[in-house]
Amino acid sequence: FLRVKTWFRLLLEYNELKKVYQSHVNDNFFIYGESTASPFSALSSHKAFLDLKQYLCGVNNDTKSELKFIADYPVLPTYLPIEEGAAACLGVLGLACADLYQSRGGEPQLITVKQSDAGLATAGYMFLEYKAEPGYHGCRGFK
Repeated sequence: FLRVKTWFRLLLEYNELKKVYQSHVNDNFFIYGESTASPFSALSSHKAFLDLKQYLCGVNNDTKSELKFIADYPVLPTYLPIEEGAAACLGVLGLACADLYQSRGGEPQLITVKQSDAGLATAGYMFLEYKAEPGYHGCRGFK
């Protein structure tokens, strides 16, 4: 249900999001020099992901499960690698779950992480609603 609700809210606010993004592009907000970004599907060879995987699997990298990143489409237009970070974490979490399953006698798994799923998982947090404790005043804390 959260996925449907998140997609619905994104659709409702998408035109406004595109206007803000285009305004930032026109104001040169995103010019930081040369980009070192690689394609989403090449995420499994990125140094940060390999560090996460080594932390999980150890130096020997003894996991028999396979992880594949699928670049279908981004959910939110952004210059930050938010979807890549979420995908790397989801991928390592998937490998950890597959490793646990395999340690209990299961077969090695094929884990796939789609760019759109990683983006939607991240976008879902933008719409979390909460009720603060009485007396809480944001950055000023409790009074």
